[in-house]
Amino acid sequence: MIADRRNLFAKRQLMHTDELIKNIAYDLNFSDPQAFSHFFKRQNGITPDEFRNKNQPI
Repeated sequence: MIADRRNLFAKRQLMHTDELIKNIAYDLNFSDPQAFSHFFKRQNGITPDEFRNKNQPI
């Protein structure tokens, strides 16, 4: 359940802000951006950068 909340927060940040991915990782208390990217890819099947690029407003 905690992982789901972290994932939801990350998705919202990636879609609605221009915040750097490393800052989102630190906001979610990951020790480093690589740990966050691994977590995000395991949860969603794509990297945070790919997610952001797919969900950019046109």
